[in-house]
Parts: sequence; C-alpha cells; structure tokens
Amino acid sequence: MAFLTYEQVRPYAKAIKADVLLKRCALAGRSALFEIRKRPFSDAGRDQILAAWADSGAKEGDKSGAPAPRKFTEGWNIDKPDVVVKMPLAYEIPAKGEIEYTYFVIPSGFTEDKWVQQVEVRPSDRTVVHHAVIYLREPGSKWMADAKRALPTSRRI
Repeated sequence: MAFLTYEQVRPYAKAIKADVLLKRCALAGRSALFEIRKRPFSDAGRDQILAAWADSGAKEGDKSGAPAPRKFTEGWNIDKPDVVVKMPLAYEIPAKGEIEYTYFVIPSGFTEDKWVQQVEVRPSDRTVVHHAVIYLREPGSKWMADAKRALPTSRRI
C-alpha cells in the first residue's frame, strides 16, 4: 500500500493504529503523517498520536505545513549507466501470501575487474517490490554455487 498522500493512508487508519500498538508496523507513523515526521516523538508518543488520530475519525491535518508531494524521476535516478544487467526471466509475484527471501544468480557478463560507482534496481512493477538486496559473488565463490542461473532460489537466512 502506498503511504504518500492522505487519501492513500486514510482507509488504513484503524489497521495502522492496531499495527503500531502491537509493534508490527514501526514505520507507518513516520512515513504516513507529516505532522509526526516534523517532530522527534518517542515511540510511545507517536503511538498515542496515531491511536488518537484513528479514534477521532482520521481527519486530514493542516495541509499548509505538508511537504511538497514526492516527485518520481522518469528514467534513471543515477547517471546513465555504462552497463545494464537484466534478469532474463520475469518472476511472478503471487497476489497473496508471503515470499521467502528469494535469490537470483544473474551473471554480470564482466570478464575483467570493474569499478562500480552506482547501482539502481528497476523492477518492472514497483508496486509489488518491497526491497532488493544485491550481493556480488566473487569468481570461484562456493556461496549459492548450486543455484541455477536466473532461476529463483528460496532460502531461509
């Protein structure tokens, strides 16, 4: 779910309250409500503010103090890359359920050492990708040596 605007957050007010009070959603208050981001609250103070907000009907705050809407860059966020490494196969995300950490071994195609200054991950559907962790596997490494190239490998970490 997106937490960029009041309209996106409002339908989840009761769920946000429940999750924050149960300590299941530690970042909800920090990303959803700009009034809370402006001041350093303790966890308990933030929890009380979110609970009171949800209990009072989750009214929209004063927009005059809101930050400018976030602008997303079209194209690359980094400098134009010299090399683009792509996943050769799409990975389908199920509509429901949890996905274990899933690893993909994608060869870079490099045949010699390279300096890497910037990296950007560009999922084809940003709405379903929560985060990505990238590892560089040195030549000859035994880590994930049994993984099939470009195919998903799920492992508990």
